[in-house]
Amino acid sequence: ALSAISRALMPSVSVPTTEIQAVINQASAPRRIYVGENLAGGIRAFFEVNDGGLYQLVMVAHGPITSFDEFWVDSVPVTLDENGDVTEGKTAPYVNIQTRNGSALGGDYADLSADFASWDVDRKLTNQATFLGQIKAPDGNDFTKVFPKTSGTVLQCVIKGQAVYDPRNVSTAYADNAALVQSHFLTHEDGFKIDAAEINWDSVSAMADVADE
Repeated sequence: ALSAISRALMPSVSVPTTEIQAVINQASAPRRIYVGENLAGGIRAFFEVNDGGLYQLVMVAHGPITSFDEFWVDSVPVTLDENGDVTEGKTAPYVNIQTRNGSALGGDYADLSADFASWDVDRKLTNQATFLGQIKAPDGNDFTKVFPKTSGTVLQCVIKGQAVYDPRNVSTAYADNAALVQSHFLTHEDGFKIDAAEINWDSVSAMADVADE
């Protein structure tokens, strides 16, 4: 187990879990930095209708994440093909989800720039992990059967967060080890910003071994 001091230094969540998992409209929001595996929503950067389709671009995290592993539509996990189309269930013909992992431009979606003149090259969302959800309207009375929440249909993602440094093998990769997550927070620019040279990496290694047990 981690020491009392280590536990005290562990990052605290400043945003309620219900808000983290929701997709919300918010003009100004704190940066969201994820480590480990999380069910996440995000902040809408774009929410418009065009030609019978609802487009919503959601900012999930600041900085690169390891992966988008799964998506949920109204709390139901769905499977996507290589093009981002849902492949099974009642939403299969109507939902497409594309992603950007935060390593480059989170606003770089060809579908948005093609269908909306307002979404131009200046909408960069640099180093933002995002997803673009497109929901097509079913015909006639089927709409509320497929999407009972209509325009309030909730898209969420299961992600693996940022890569963390492991001094035991001198590598940086995804891990949910508590000691490695702690040291990541201590040195991160949005954490304590401690110089890596000031960290006792032998101690981190020892704690990481315990955390792995």
